[in-house]
Amino acid sequence: MDGVIITTFGDMMRVPGSTSSLAAEKAAGHDVRMVYSPSTPSTIAQENPGRPVIFMGVGFETTTPTIAAAILEAQARDLQNFSVLSVHKTTPPALRAIASDPQTRIDGFILPGHVSTITGINPYRFLVDDFGIPGVVTGFEPVDILEGIASLVEMIDGGLPEIRNAYRRGVNEDGNPVARQMVEQVFEPCDVTWRGLGPIPGSGLRIRPAFETFDAAKRFDVPVEPTVEPRGCRCGDVLRGRISPPECPLFGKACTPAGPRRPLYGELRGQLRRVPSFSFISQGGNVSAQTDFVQLGHGSGGQMMKRIIDEVFLEAFGSPELLAGNDAGVADLPASSDRIAMSTDSFVVTPQFFPGGDIGRLSVCGTVNDVATSGRARCTCRVALSWKRAIPSPTCVVSAAPWRKRLRRPACASSRATPRS
Repeated sequence: MDGVIITTFGDMMRVPGSTSSLAAEKAAGHDVRMVYSPSTPSTIAQENPGRPVIFMGVGFETTTPTIAAAILEAQARDLQNFSVLSVHKTTPPALRAIASDPQTRIDGFILPGHVSTITGINPYRFLVDDFGIPGVVTGFEPVDILEGIASLVEMIDGGLPEIRNAYRRGVNEDGNPVARQMVEQVFEPCDVTWRGLGPIPGSGLRIRPAFETFDAAKRFDVPVEPTVEPRGCRCGDVLRGRISPPECPLFGKACTPAGPRRPLYGELRGQLRRVPSFSFISQGGNVSAQTDFVQLGHGSGGQMMKRIIDEVFLEAFGSPELLAGNDAGVADLPASSDRIAMSTDSFVVTPQFFPGGDIGRLSVCGTVNDVATSGRARCTCRVALSWKRAIPSPTCVVSAAPWRKRLRRPACASSRATPRS
């Protein structure tokens, strides 16, 4: 389809289809744009009146009202080049299909908090009435999940199943009637197939005939390739509770967060995030990697870095000072009332000089910032330079130059150059 602009939320970019993904198609030169709001595609359509703009309407009850609002807005603005490909799904029919499957081995359901802000908790009561399975609506903070798990264990142990709400600050009995009314105005139920689970009646949403002008499935005659499941994928068994994610032969090998193979990656992304993208074991004080890669994100200063520190280094080198989690180590000076803060940072950057800075500025600012967060003033910087074996001597001079420029108090700085292979 020449000239078409495809728009989608970011979490759909890498979700694999049978033969490709939106990210791969974008890399191949097609106009695929990531958006953060359902209103953005209609703006893109208005700015490109000669090109069709298709928005990928994907998601559950949480996102469906926003897609409905986008269609109503496009109708009000008379955007003839805007359409939505609706592949929405609804949660209760899928839960019923899983609960009624004789192969299911699930004792209780942790029910989705964001979905329940729209649906309320009443649509889940059939789990108790028809199947005797308890469920708890939870939020996403650790305390929410712990409360939900504790509540499930209590009900399972006592043999008194209920549908409970552990996310009371966001979910009520009736949900959001206004949002549901908007969805009912634009969409109608339909039968759809879930990869890994098969056909589930009434679990999908298609655009009503009154809004078919904005239905991409009707406006564009594009053949849909047959579904091909990855060999060895057991996503359906994970959803039914028959196995845990690591028991799938693809998990953590051919199927990773960076390169998902599983067809239900969107539905299982929470399960996928449960298991780290790295796995290390401390053996007799030595830290060894079970997998053969560490990602750049482990040095980003964010959640990945915190996890590798907590799960690897604190276990191997833990001490009260390290467990404090500060950016710098603070200690009392002997025979003095003063305290000293010390921080060590290592940086490997290619190229050494880049737009907006260089390795010297990066290193000094990073290290000094760690000390400053401890309420201390910088006094001394200790420099260690790592060079490749057989590096030319002029290159050594060039690599040291940024430090001389950034350390503006040379009398207060000491340095140590360490050639390394």
